[in-house]
Amino acid sequence: TSPTRAPSQPPTAAPSQPPTPSPTPICHLAKFQAVMYKSEHDNQDDVLWGAESLTSENCRYILTMHKNGNLALYGLEAPYQDSLMASNTFVMLWETHTKLYNYSTESIPKLFMANGKMIVSEYHFKALQSRTIMLWQ
Repeated sequence: TSPTRAPSQPPTAAPSQPPTPSPTPICHLAKFQAVMYKSEHDNQDDVLWGAESLTSENCRYILTMHKNGNLALYGLEAPYQDSLMASNTFVMLWETHTKLYNYSTESIPKLFMANGKMIVSEYHFKALQSRTIMLWQ
């Protein structure tokens, strides 16, 4: 359609529709919040690769799969503050003390579930997930 030279209503300064809020990222920029799912059929389980995290529903706790192979649980000293400028101070509560052997020099850790257990494995190459070393379960 072409623009009209005689609009039916005069223009207003206020927007005609209220703006929509921008999407809120998961707290602490974690990959998952509150839950990770295990697939029953299609092998599409939720996993954490190195440098990815799972945060609690209230954002007070965060489980991080570090790039070096250490799985660690952190907790906030004070209530979570939802602001990029806020100071959220974490304390380490628990860790596996695992580390990569890194024989390929490109190894990456992966946290996944199998047979009801949490497992941390080292993958020599992320793209080729056949060569692994179990680090912790």
